[in-house]
Amino acid sequence: MRKSLKQKLFVILTGLFITAAALPAFAYSSPFADVPEGHWAYDAVAQLSARGLISGYPDGNMRGKQHATRYEIASVVARAVANLDAKKANETDMRALKRLVMEFHEELEALGVKVSEQNLRLTTLEDRVGGWRFSGSFNFDANWGNNDNTRVRDAERGITKNWFEFGEARLNLQKFLNDSGNEYVFIRMALDHDKNGVEANKLKFDRLFWRGQLGNDSWLQIGRFNIDWEGDSGLYHPGENDGWFNSFVADGFRAGAALGDKAGVEAVIARNIESERYPDADYDSEDVAFYALKLDGNFSEKFRAGLMGSWIKDDNDRIGGDANTYGAWFGWNVIPAASLKGVYYYQDTDRDTDHQDAWKIIADVKQEALGFSSFWFEYGQLDKNFFGTADNAYNWSNGYDSSIYKAGIADTKMLLVRADQKWNDAWGSFLRYAQADYDLDGADKVKNWTVGLNWQYTPAIGFQLAYDNIDYGNMFRSFKLTDEKDHIVRFRTIVNF
Repeated sequence: MRKSLKQKLFVILTGLFITAAALPAFAYSSPFADVPEGHWAYDAVAQLSARGLISGYPDGNMRGKQHATRYEIASVVARAVANLDAKKANETDMRALKRLVMEFHEELEALGVKVSEQNLRLTTLEDRVGGWRFSGSFNFDANWGNNDNTRVRDAERGITKNWFEFGEARLNLQKFLNDSGNEYVFIRMALDHDKNGVEANKLKFDRLFWRGQLGNDSWLQIGRFNIDWEGDSGLYHPGENDGWFNSFVADGFRAGAALGDKAGVEAVIARNIESERYPDADYDSEDVAFYALKLDGNFSEKFRAGLMGSWIKDDNDRIGGDANTYGAWFGWNVIPAASLKGVYYYQDTDRDTDHQDAWKIIADVKQEALGFSSFWFEYGQLDKNFFGTADNAYNWSNGYDSSIYKAGIADTKMLLVRADQKWNDAWGSFLRYAQADYDLDGADKVKNWTVGLNWQYTPAIGFQLAYDNIDYGNMFRSFKLTDEKDHIVRFRTIVNF
């Protein structure tokens, strides 16, 4: 049965009283002649008036016994949303106000209030209710391999071809320090893995920082954070682990600023850096300093580009000397759902007399363009001694004792082709092919292909069944790194909370 206007008004007043009850217990006085001291609603009305939520009538009365029009109620709702304090509100307040906004959306629009903006503010504030925001995720993998040396284990755990483990586990804590959401503390604990990608059964803090605004167009970050400019620019597939110079975790200072409406700059001063290629203690020593600078811009709706540089200073020869890397990237939206992207790196290190180069070009076509599937094509080359994070690149499963790419062997051409299909909200699939072509006489190409099926059981829980096959040929035989062929069947459970 549809509620009467009087009943709706009671719901509104109840919601507002809940909001008012969260206000500080200061002494307020009612400005309305018909709500004198001693009136049962005196305190609530006084606080609501002090907050600007109710204004009464021109004659100085509130007229509490008079029926309110829907426009008067809508006006109160709009002021309640505008004055809501996330630090003092609770989930009940948020749900009640969201229902009221939807109930009176026509009146709000007639009063010039944008309902979409009201809902966005309430949704944003709802995420920040209660101080700390808690979230997390984990992937639990059941793996069945082909060879006894599919997976390298340490001496104590031995070598096994079948294993269960957490492929990834993260626990996030975030506390917003203001209503606008631009100042907060973020903490993330992650399950650590060793240099071979094997679960190390211990949690570590891989994110621990404060971030705040410095004026309207600049920000500062202090603590432990991740630097992934290659990923920020969309230069590797989100379902792959193929960044070439990315994902440095460091302790230090990071700042950024907008340069007008279309450009931005970012700078980093840090130490204790970690990367996929160098997870050992020597690399994250305080003796190794990391400096970085990035400048990028959106030159039009279709074209964007940027420059980036990093300077790794090895104070006490922990990693074999300094390494200076300079990069330039671009992205061109050919159509809204298809883009062409690329990056070039120039590197100068103390370990080599000649500079080292790396580059790749990417065609990224979304499923909206093709209808039945997305399509990702990536081709590039890394010089023999390019210093970066590519040693684990294209190792989809982290299940083998060697990735398809190993730095320091030879100049190498890399290829990745991937297609992802989203059938509906629950089901999807993917196909991928990766290849490493080493510039060595008589060397076979290392080939890796994968097929997988995804099922999103609920918004929080999903499953993936995949088959991964790798063929090293004769490439790594002389290095005694692995057998010629291998494969893995993986069943992954994905939980987000």
